[in-house]
Amino acid sequence: MESREPRGRDVPPGSELGRWAVLFLLCGFAVAQPLYEILGRGPEFFVARRSRPIDLWILLGAVSWVLPTVLWGLIWGARRLRRRLGAAAYRIVLAGLVTLLLRPGWSQLGLEAGWQTLLLLGAVLLGAASVPGRWIEARSGFTISLLLAGGLTFPVSFLMAPGIAGVAGLEAATTPTLAAQPERRLSAPVVIVVFDELALATLRHPDGGIDDRRFPSFARFAEDATWYTEATSVANATALAIPALLTGNYPNHGQLPNYQGYPQNLFSLLGSANDFVVFESITQLCPEEACGEIPTAPLKVRLRSLAADLKIVLGHLLLPADWVSDLPPIDNNWGGFAASTAASTREVDGPENQIGYLNRFLDALEPTEDPALYYLHLLLPHVPWEYSPTGKRYGPLDRGKFPHGLARERWSEDPWHVVQGFQRYLHQAAFTDRLLGQILDRLEEVELYDEALVVVLADHGVSFQPGDSRRELTDTNAAELLPVPLLVKRPQQREGGESDRNVEIIDVVPTVMDLTEGASDDRLSFDGYSLLEGSAVRNGKWAVRTGDGAKIHFTDPLVPSHQAVLRLAEIDDSLEDPWHYAIGPYRDLWRRPLSELVIEGDAELSVDLDWPEALSAVDPADAFQPVHLTGSLVGSAPEPVHLLVALNGVVQALTRSYFDGEEHRFSAMVAEDALVPGSNDVELFRLRSGPEPRLRRIGDSNRCRWKLVTAEIGREWLECGGDVATIDSRRLAGYLDRFDVREGSIELAGWAADIEALRVAERVLLIGGDQVLASGRTHVERTGLRQRYGEALRYGGFLYRVPSRVIDAEELGPLRVLALLPGGTAAELEYPFGFPAFGEHRLERSDVGAEHLVLPDRTRLPVTGGDGIKSRFSTARRTERGLILAGWALDAARSQAPLHLYLFADDEFVHRTRFLVERSDLAAEHGISDPVGFHLRVDLAAFETAEEVRWRLLATFERGEVVEFDYAPVGSEASRGGGFRLSSVVESQ
Repeated sequence: MESREPRGRDVPPGSELGRWAVLFLLCGFAVAQPLYEILGRGPEFFVARRSRPIDLWILLGAVSWVLPTVLWGLIWGARRLRRRLGAAAYRIVLAGLVTLLLRPGWSQLGLEAGWQTLLLLGAVLLGAASVPGRWIEARSGFTISLLLAGGLTFPVSFLMAPGIAGVAGLEAATTPTLAAQPERRLSAPVVIVVFDELALATLRHPDGGIDDRRFPSFARFAEDATWYTEATSVANATALAIPALLTGNYPNHGQLPNYQGYPQNLFSLLGSANDFVVFESITQLCPEEACGEIPTAPLKVRLRSLAADLKIVLGHLLLPADWVSDLPPIDNNWGGFAASTAASTREVDGPENQIGYLNRFLDALEPTEDPALYYLHLLLPHVPWEYSPTGKRYGPLDRGKFPHGLARERWSEDPWHVVQGFQRYLHQAAFTDRLLGQILDRLEEVELYDEALVVVLADHGVSFQPGDSRRELTDTNAAELLPVPLLVKRPQQREGGESDRNVEIIDVVPTVMDLTEGASDDRLSFDGYSLLEGSAVRNGKWAVRTGDGAKIHFTDPLVPSHQAVLRLAEIDDSLEDPWHYAIGPYRDLWRRPLSELVIEGDAELSVDLDWPEALSAVDPADAFQPVHLTGSLVGSAPEPVHLLVALNGVVQALTRSYFDGEEHRFSAMVAEDALVPGSNDVELFRLRSGPEPRLRRIGDSNRCRWKLVTAEIGREWLECGGDVATIDSRRLAGYLDRFDVREGSIELAGWAADIEALRVAERVLLIGGDQVLASGRTHVERTGLRQRYGEALRYGGFLYRVPSRVIDAEELGPLRVLALLPGGTAAELEYPFGFPAFGEHRLERSDVGAEHLVLPDRTRLPVTGGDGIKSRFSTARRTERGLILAGWALDAARSQAPLHLYLFADDEFVHRTRFLVERSDLAAEHGISDPVGFHLRVDLAAFETAEEVRWRLLATFERGEVVEFDYAPVGSEASRGGGFRLSSVVESQ
């Protein structure tokens, strides 16, 4: 009699619990502990994202309990099939967890590359295979109890981290109510404006005063206020500096930057006897009794955002270093590491949109019956650097908010990267000055300026030193990070002045308290001193450093200066070039006509500009201006080269190229007045040193402009001079991740590549009707592409910003995004739901009942029963995010995946997408390597009568047929072709 292999049901139940306990402990060591450690060091991560206690408890459950349970479930399922299969799966999972556990030691072993990591995993797997099963399975109750106790230490330790217990709601509310506070009434209005990451050295002229050319609003305010030239911050991060500013005391490392963490702060001290107009961007120190409840997003939205950010954090913690370099940085503890993947056209007026946030504050600046406190924390000139001195946004965008040469908050050793970063920071700081001017104008308009105590300062500075940290406090950058502008105008003060008093930002609250009447403040104790009193005696400077929370004492004077950066760039401040458009040798060539210069010939280089179309239709009235010129240099140049950039025949920038991996890139800023309305001609020259400047012209590799051609029969292709690119989407894998319209510009992000030839797309084209509105190269690293397809597709992503005006014309027709592939082929990308794309798709029904799907090129595809085609509509779920639809389809007769999924509402075309969800079970069964599943979210807000709409889903196949899904899983309407209504969709709780 043939023997049968024992199945999982024959395994004692205790063994399953023991396996789960082993996984519970290993997941704790490999995943939970490193994640909890980094989150525990920055509880402000949860405060800034307005997290609630339930968010943290769901996080704990998912990481500590759900993850090991899911792994155990997979192993249990394999064991149910075959015991040996289950044992193999168990060993593989253990080996993977052990490999992650060894992650911190990889660098010491020299194992940083992906293939080396796989070798380590293979070695662990080989070792695990030779280990007797009884050694890796817990069977006794005592052992299991030890494993469970060990695994519990990770979430428990996390909850005990400073500040985390408060987020989790475990700390009792011991903060006093405002009613319990002694009544202190302001004797004059108080206005406090805090800028973020504004270094004092940025404002100063080489002679020591405020540079009124670049910063006229600060200089204007200094004429009425007292400028404390020796003022410093007491921390290098917002989550520490702002609580210190608002409490008058040195901050507590690890304490939550909210009312619970700092119950005695400016807002609570003033109590309920005063009116507040408070705009906090990161912190939450103002109690709800005074400022009202802070609105938060729904739970699912918060969790989705949290999951997106934690995925990036885990990637930094667990992946090899060469893969981590592909991820967005997590140096900013405020979150938002992962870019949005949803199409959006909404204008945000919260802290995400600083212009809208400021406008709300300006509208709120109105006199009240009694003196009030007005507070604004504006996240400028903080990264990302995207504003010109006049406030116009520009592009292309930087990867992960940071410019080239800045990786994980540390500048590269190349001084040129630092110089260009400082140039763009200076531009955004100048825009910040304009915003200060708007605030001063509004205060004068509503007659608050004269009678108010007005305080303007920054929370901390920023450093520009090659090889040094941009924000982490060190001995070498303290003189740039700590000195900040602090200007104070007393009520009725008419004449400004300078004071070299040893001042810190913790002196602001004691100053405000000197303007209160009512209760005696004898019981109050501050580390700071009132600026309205005589000079306080301080011995040096104190600052609390993020990371370890060390309180550092600086006895030597902190003399801020960015002049070292200027010297690196060979910049002379005496030039009439306040924004440093001319960097490097031969700065005197700036604004010289090309006709006055000698051009020796052509260089052995050509330039490929990013988004050249942005320069072909400039409108000076646009909120977006293409003043940031970037691109790639093609040709023989083993070293960086000095470049001269001319616009319309005049030299407008001098810069230098740099290498980003193997790509030879350049970046240059030009003045807005260098652009002319309409088309602008850009020329680049290689600049060689010598007694006289020697110029060689760099050719333009994209002089030819692509255009879309459509024949009468509906066939399409792209033309560029004599080159023709046929449109064939079968070889393309690509997706438009983001299409955001904000502040007069469009942000486009996604990826495009030829997955058969393993080559990235050469260009991405934004097309409206038959016009190519903008084009650019793929240049952004995409971790997913690299992991799935290898190094060849690493830079298959794109991230660009173009003027929103380019899509305003209604006669353009539908928008489309096409990728130009190597070899003379183009293909259309997939789009997120809501993207204003596609042409006319319609369903036609003949007199005899036959139905056809008519495509924009007039192709007619019959809607059939699909002989040999299998499909399943598995999910229709209504959630707060919209209608979630999921399922799969395949051509079993030909072993082919479907082409596209079409969504119709009452037979009106709504959306088209690809089948992007991989179903390995179906692929293996039918021999199909391409994805056959779909997952689509429908924004129901776009439909006024969504309840009455009849929804239909159809799939197209290479055989030229269209098949509609069977909607039986939805409800009672089970006939194929009948569609379904929301009344048959189960509500998701």
